[in-house]
Amino acid sequence: MQRVILVVFLICMVAGLKSPAQTSVLDVSIGGNYWYNHWDPAWKDGYTRRITYNTNNGNIRFDDFIIKEFKPKHDMSLFGPALGFKFFDKIKLSAVFMYGKTFMKSEGFMRKFVYLPNLELYIMPRTFKREITKWDLDTSLGIQITSFFAIFGGFKYQGYSYKETEHTWLSGDPGKAKFAVDKRKKLNKNSGPGLGVSFNINLWESLYLQLSVSGIIMWGRDRFPHSWEVAFMENKTPIVALDFFKVIHGKYLTCGGTFSTGLAYSFSDIGVTIASGFRYQLLRYYQKVNDQSYEKIGGRFDHFYGLTVSAIYTFSFGS
Repeated sequence: MQRVILVVFLICMVAGLKSPAQTSVLDVSIGGNYWYNHWDPAWKDGYTRRITYNTNNGNIRFDDFIIKEFKPKHDMSLFGPALGFKFFDKIKLSAVFMYGKTFMKSEGFMRKFVYLPNLELYIMPRTFKREITKWDLDTSLGIQITSFFAIFGGFKYQGYSYKETEHTWLSGDPGKAKFAVDKRKKLNKNSGPGLGVSFNINLWESLYLQLSVSGIIMWGRDRFPHSWEVAFMENKTPIVALDFFKVIHGKYLTCGGTFSTGLAYSFSDIGVTIASGFRYQLLRYYQKVNDQSYEKIGGRFDHFYGLTVSAIYTFSFGS
């Protein structure tokens, strides 16, 4: 299937090169992008897989978490540069990198079975806070088939990392630990190829309607190392907890696509194009149970959508 797609892409590229009327040898575009997004991550339902072990005797314990949905802030912003090269008005090579941060919080309860010295069940309230860093890199190679229609193939690399702080109320009984504070990190990154089509339709003079649709498949990995955990007594005296999380590695597959639309206006006398529109990315995660790390994301969807604004300056070489 991949060979068929490649052959079709090359045929369309050759066909496009036969079109006449090249006005420049090379166009170089540089500029910046801004995305104002809402993010519903695949792990927003809060299902987690906790495996802990006791450093003294090696006993393994499983924790089952029941927490409410994470509520992403609606003002997650990403910024980044854009760079493009267009050869003979036909072949376009481009790259866009975006970067941003956000903060998420969730509250709920955890069921915890403790086996030593006796079998006991605890239901404890917990609060999670996550400081998240997200990035996205899109590279593409496209061919202009007609004056308003192009196809492109490319490579995408995206991911996120977060620092999580967890606050757990353990017990109100005198002499027992009252609450624990746990800090940890997680890293997700995935990459893979994509294929799509784009339209650039002239509406009036220098005003254009832009449309783009693409599909993508990515292979991803995540890593979840535990940092440290401290329990506090009733008198707020800190004691280091005995249980530490193992460093857990996971892997998964994501399939999905991106749709974007907007309006662009070209100021040809100064070589600047201003564009604004809407972008939506949908991904579905596929993951085996044995490949899980911290969050259970298999079979869940990731939604990332919002407004886009860009400013691009273009200059040409040759004619």
